[in-house]
Amino acid sequence: MFESAASYVLNRILGKYVQNLDSSNLNVSIFKGDVELTDLQLKPEALVELKLPIEVKAGYIGKIKVDIPWTSLFSASVVVNIEDVYLLAGPVTDRMYDPDRERALQNAVKRETLETLETSNKKDEPTQQDAGFLEKLYTYVVNNIQISIGRVHLRYEDTVTNPDHPFACGIMLKHISAYTTDGKWQPAQMDNAATVIHKLLEMRELSVYWNPYIPEQHLIRSRINTDGWRNLLKQSILKHSIFEEDFDFIIEPVSAETKVIISKDNNQAIPKFFADISLDEIEILLSRQQFLNILTLKDSFQLMSVNQKYRKYHPNVLLKISPRSWWMYAYTAVVEERIRPYSWERIREHRSRYRKYRDLYKKSLEIPNHESIKAKLWELEESLDICNIVIAREEAKSEFAPEKIVKKEKEKKGWFSSWFSSDSDDEEVDINLNDDNKDWLSKLTPEERRNLYQGIGYDENANVTKLPKEYVEYKVQVNLRSCCLSLVNYSKKILQVCVTQMLGSWETRPAGDAYRLSCHTEAFTVEGASIEHELVPIVTSDVNVYAPSVNQVFTLDFESNPLYVDADFSLKTNIQPVEVVYDEHSICEVRAFFQLPTGTIDVRNAAMETVQEVVRISQAGLIYAINKHKTIHLAVNMKSPYVVVPEFGTLHRGGNVLIADLGMLQIKSELQPKDSSLEMALLHLCVRIVNTCLRCLCLDVE
Repeated sequence: MFESAASYVLNRILGKYVQNLDSSNLNVSIFKGDVELTDLQLKPEALVELKLPIEVKAGYIGKIKVDIPWTSLFSASVVVNIEDVYLLAGPVTDRMYDPDRERALQNAVKRETLETLETSNKKDEPTQQDAGFLEKLYTYVVNNIQISIGRVHLRYEDTVTNPDHPFACGIMLKHISAYTTDGKWQPAQMDNAATVIHKLLEMRELSVYWNPYIPEQHLIRSRINTDGWRNLLKQSILKHSIFEEDFDFIIEPVSAETKVIISKDNNQAIPKFFADISLDEIEILLSRQQFLNILTLKDSFQLMSVNQKYRKYHPNVLLKISPRSWWMYAYTAVVEERIRPYSWERIREHRSRYRKYRDLYKKSLEIPNHESIKAKLWELEESLDICNIVIAREEAKSEFAPEKIVKKEKEKKGWFSSWFSSDSDDEEVDINLNDDNKDWLSKLTPEERRNLYQGIGYDENANVTKLPKEYVEYKVQVNLRSCCLSLVNYSKKILQVCVTQMLGSWETRPAGDAYRLSCHTEAFTVEGASIEHELVPIVTSDVNVYAPSVNQVFTLDFESNPLYVDADFSLKTNIQPVEVVYDEHSICEVRAFFQLPTGTIDVRNAAMETVQEVVRISQAGLIYAINKHKTIHLAVNMKSPYVVVPEFGTLHRGGNVLIADLGMLQIKSELQPKDSSLEMALLHLCVRIVNTCLRCLCLDVE
């Protein structure tokens, strides 16, 4: 019944990434309800959505299997199984210039940008009925689909950024699955009559690695002509190494479990969507070599993006071998890109292509599914930039709309009455040009659409329930047992930040157009490297010692359009006693870690550009921002922090120690009425120090 819509969606998704997709066999499999695709090759332009000068050197999907129970679509599950996804990417500029491959990449970028523009133009604010249908549809999809993805490895290798030091980075995932469960989170069959849906998502061993240097003979790109590269990526998921080169993990393998509860009825006592994400331990390590490599890659991407359009003129010889070729390269690039495009001959050719494209696009509006017209449009789009394509399309639409006015068929009149009638009596209805056949719902017949509404439980004529302001519709909660972030230099940790028992949540209140973000943790520590290369405490918090009656050492609550305060935003923080110990060597190590090599980035110029950007704000825009200022309710409560400063920079050297007790610091905003004058409408802060005296103590630890 819904085979045509499913065929359209799968062909659209897979055709975007898979090379040489057999659409006819895919359609037959979809109509049978058993889709199984094996040994799929990915297109070189499959990563075009990243908008980076990279391409797929080799891409492979071992198996995609989709079981669709057409006879019991609304009572049985759709099972999707994907296995062995391997991808090897690299810079576009690390190969010889290939006109066909370069044209395919540029066309993919154009189509992706044009599709994004068309989609953004067609997307209006959804009505309450549309929102209700989408909500029912999403609930049905989540309830009916079972997903399993196994063995994913995406790797990027670069020999262009630093030719003397090739590097590689990648993302690995061992397994992820989503299936329906009962109330005790045990696998169960789908029950459409249930008012509450339980879904369990399990993720195993997600990791990110970055090897700042790899010998060229250990790069996989040299083996993409055989199946060896796939075996290497597959084995590395378990071994965590390739050619005995161990991975330098930025994020160590982490597993997570997500419990999702979806309410199908209008019970306002619980959210419609609740997700509880549980993570045991997350360890993040960043070495100085990785840090510098990331900055260098960022600059390299910018240079490659600029150089990409000049590659077709490149001499492909070394400068010292043929300087004359490089001079000709510079000359040809300037002439072909800056001078000749503005000659009268090129302008005439451009105008001719522009008119042909505009006329063909106008015909495509009249005959949307004409294949030859689409092929000619794609051919002309290769020689036009995005700006001209958009202008031509809009001009074609403006010419097409007045010519296509639908007139209602008038009742037949006698010859005498026709003398006294006129054409102005006809009712004119404009055609909406944005309503094309690119939506999958348009593939459904009226009967199929009625069956879809009935299957997902959607009623077009149902009254929309008005929600109270305090009702929370969506809530996502994250439980993190432990998280450690470490900076590493010369294989030694120089800084380590650890947070334990952290709980964060995000929730929305649609009736109040509000959201809330909250977070609290029981303990956190910051450790730095001492002179003996041992980690020593710099910042410690222990609520059991300093505040036995409090469980959380840090809490944060940020809310937009809060319920109980007349403000646009509300920010509340509460910090329990912490101990800060100054260690000179630790501070120097961290400063040296972030020290950039000379010539990497000009901090002064970057600062000047930032200042100039701020100055560009017009006076009218500044006055408008002040008049439309947002009010913030601020409440900060910091209890009894104290700082320990050793005389010789570290406690291990002895000497005098200065201990400063900062007492209690409270900051609270006093908001003025919104109808007050501009001068009085500014945010006032009242800082109150509960302990009126700052206590300092000097000790001799010898």
